[in-house]
Amino acid sequence: MTITFLMTGRILRRGLTGTIALLLGLFIFEFVQPLVANSVGGGAGIANLVDQLPPAFQAVLRTQPEFVAVSGLAGYLSIGFSHPIFFVLTSAILAALICRSLAGESESGTMQLALSRSISRQSVYTSRLIATLVAIVAVLIATFSGMVAGIEVGKPEGEFIYRHIIATAAVTFLLLSAIAGVTLLLSALADTTSQAIGWTTGFIVVSFVIDYLSGLWSVIKPFGPLSIYHYFDPATALILGTVSTSDALMLIGVGGIGAIAGFAIFRNRDLPS
Repeated sequence: MTITFLMTGRILRRGLTGTIALLLGLFIFEFVQPLVANSVGGGAGIANLVDQLPPAFQAVLRTQPEFVAVSGLAGYLSIGFSHPIFFVLTSAILAALICRSLAGESESGTMQLALSRSISRQSVYTSRLIATLVAIVAVLIATFSGMVAGIEVGKPEGEFIYRHIIATAAVTFLLLSAIAGVTLLLSALADTTSQAIGWTTGFIVVSFVIDYLSGLWSVIKPFGPLSIYHYFDPATALILGTVSTSDALMLIGVGGIGAIAGFAIFRNRDLPS
């Protein structure tokens, strides 16, 4: 177990500067959301602003002016968790960490060197799982501390129930865990870092596009459940403090199956010599 934690620490230290920069970006992005709320005239102003956006942009943000007008401050702040910037930053953190530490170290020969020293593949893979969990927790801390700091500084109009952050953090954790599980699987299959990142990016982009188009095009709507983002509902979590059980189970299933399948492939495959 000591070896596992030592490997975990080394993984987290690699690329630490870039990870911190992305976490800072998340903090700033969520911090400014409450400040913007008052600058556009509170709830009524936000609803009017969303109403002026084309339907395609409303679909990207996964919101409508009527929803913002009714749900108030919490409804507006939930947009920050459905925004493409949030998805890009969080996905970049997970993809860089996982793809670099699995496919990347296999490509460079670092993995083979570790395994030649009587370190089990299970320990190697477990260290990646722990590092991924730490990264997800860091993302949650940066995201929600930024939002809370923005609320305290900007003091936007409208009611906000702080305990609902727990439900929102839970559903966000499940989404990131599902993405991480799929990324572990794809990285275990890949031979190079670029290949792993390419496959992971493809999965994330296709999943986002399906979710986006299913809200605009009736032809694509039946395929909406194929997107991982279909099961991510931060608005309900932040407004009502509840999480859909079926959505949670689906995200847990995707993440769990991905991580387990990734381990099975990593344990049995021949690494490049």
